[in-house]
Amino acid sequence: MRQFLIILMGIMAAATTMRAAGGDASSNEALMTILGNYQAWKSAEFDGKVKIDSAPISPRVKLYMERGKLIQISVRAPFVGEVFRADVDKDSVMIVNKLSKTFACEPVQRLLEFYPDFIGDVQSLLLGRIIILGAGELDMQNASMVKFKSKGEGEGWTVIPPESEGLAALSYCYSVTPKGRTSMLSVQIPSQKIEGSLEYTYGSGLGIGVRVSGKGKPVNATVDFSSVKWGGQPFAPFVPGAAYRRVPITKIFK
Repeated sequence: MRQFLIILMGIMAAATTMRAAGGDASSNEALMTILGNYQAWKSAEFDGKVKIDSAPISPRVKLYMERGKLIQISVRAPFVGEVFRADVDKDSVMIVNKLSKTFACEPVQRLLEFYPDFIGDVQSLLLGRIIILGAGELDMQNASMVKFKSKGEGEGWTVIPPESEGLAALSYCYSVTPKGRTSMLSVQIPSQKIEGSLEYTYGSGLGIGVRVSGKGKPVNATVDFSSVKWGGQPFAPFVPGAAYRRVPITKIFK
């Protein structure tokens, strides 16, 4: 968890300190191949399972998103039902731990003032799309900020956004298949000796492998979304009953 927090803080700070790379974004083949996969969307729902190395079971996970507005996550364990719920919108973030009957609800105004594209960037990463910190999802307008490096004939590309500086020093790059799909996002925070990656696989659905190493216990998890659909319906609002206790967001899993 600590590694995730450090990476998140680094990303948030980096999003406000990025400089244009000044590199070559003239590879029209790479850019147009990548953007050809970026279908316009308003809402989406995912359904699958999450596998964590340290967990004995693979709970079901459902995800619903409204572009730039809402992210909802529900985790259900076999024979138990929903054990975890998270809702993030432009007003607040609510996290519910149903096993411990606790919930946390915090405003996100300060986060969005500091990182306005936070919800949109998370959604783009969940869809396997390239984001440029501080500039949003890759498109025709911000493509000049990144460098496209060919891996060789028919081997795809490496996409390199600009690095951040100072306390938020962070570097990241994407590996892209010949069909323009993101196969990996690699992140490094040298000052903290932390490395992380998202590894994408495609088939009838979408698989996302999460790897974090460095300080603390390594994280290895895979989310296998067997169903990815455009549209869908949001989850019913969670209303905490008398049995639930409100706690700080840092203590929701304690």
